[in-house]
Amino acid sequence: MRWILAGGIVLLAISTSPTMPHAQTADAAPSVWTGTWEEHYFAERNSGFTRTQTQVTFKLAEGRDTNGFPIWTSRAVQWSYRSESAAFDSVAVEERAPDQRGFTLHRFRQDRLTTCTSTGTVELGPSLGTDRLLVPKPDQETQLQATCVTDATSRETGVTTRTTSTSTGDRVGFPGIPGDEQFQECQYHESWRRDLAASYYEGSFHVTRAPVVDAVMQIDSAPDTAYARFVPSPGRTLAFTASVPSGTARFRFELDPEGTSHFPGYATNAPVDDVFFEKYNLAQWRGSYANDGPDLVFDSWNFADQDEWSRIEPHMVETAAPRSAATVTVTAMDFGAVGKLRAFVSSEGCGGWQPIAIRIGTQTRDAVAIPMDEDDNLIADALKDYRGRAPGVDDDAEPKGNGMGAMD
Repeated sequence: MRWILAGGIVLLAISTSPTMPHAQTADAAPSVWTGTWEEHYFAERNSGFTRTQTQVTFKLAEGRDTNGFPIWTSRAVQWSYRSESAAFDSVAVEERAPDQRGFTLHRFRQDRLTTCTSTGTVELGPSLGTDRLLVPKPDQETQLQATCVTDATSRETGVTTRTTSTSTGDRVGFPGIPGDEQFQECQYHESWRRDLAASYYEGSFHVTRAPVVDAVMQIDSAPDTAYARFVPSPGRTLAFTASVPSGTARFRFELDPEGTSHFPGYATNAPVDDVFFEKYNLAQWRGSYANDGPDLVFDSWNFADQDEWSRIEPHMVETAAPRSAATVTVTAMDFGAVGKLRAFVSSEGCGGWQPIAIRIGTQTRDAVAIPMDEDDNLIADALKDYRGRAPGVDDDAEPKGNGMGAMD
């Protein structure tokens, strides 16, 4: 505590950060808080309507100061806001050249629609752990203002006039962070709805927190490794291992749906038929794999002890129980297969899935390319004849072509 002299009055102030360090418990481990706050509003009027929708998501990193007290080491907030306000058959006044009576103000009917939008991301920076308000810095305030576009259509002429402005009233507000006592099993959830005569207001707020798990997927990309030498062909596999150096956790592996190829057939134009399944020992996929299926999959036949996995799907697998490491096998279904593998980990205690850092050499990435493709031309680097060549180049001598798949 300390004494403060203010205006001749002695005040007793109790410090919220004692100088003596406190021992940390398991609950004091660094953690990640993620939250999503949404609200929707709609009001109908005789001559129009107003509606708004707002979403704010945040990711907070919690650590400890030198005395063992909680602090926010990072506070990233992302938002999107949109409002629409319509006024139909309203009276408008504009100044024109004098008419026969000398009047310069002309009244006419019009329909107006004003749309205001605001999106962005800010890093609020470090703060005390007792700070439960997500307050933007002064220099970030202008980022929260909405840009408005108003379309006014004259019912007299049918002409639409558009004006753009920066709203001073439409500004996104960030939610406060719920207190520890409001969480149940590391989650907080609240939803609400209020209905009035011709309007409603509804929203939800969901927050999760999870201890930070130090997990890694280390990939050796040296020239003689399995990863560097891998060239896809139907039935060929490649294994990856993720681990938690200290402790245990559950693992999830995903083949990015957007980043995995779906080339027709399996060799440019060869159809996926009975010959395909027999030739490449993929009979287990007969009836479930089609001509336009993903070119990289998780094959349940490659997961010997299926009891160790709670989920085995073509694009996603999860371990059933916490463990120190997990190995996943990816199967190619096409000679031209390309894709991205991501890995996630979940704490034994609580919380959601956290991405695993993927380390390839000296680089850290959020996904690993399959096959290895450092020149990013969608062709395995192991094929030396194609290394560094653009994917659209057609400079082979045979067969003769014009580079577009047609003969000269």
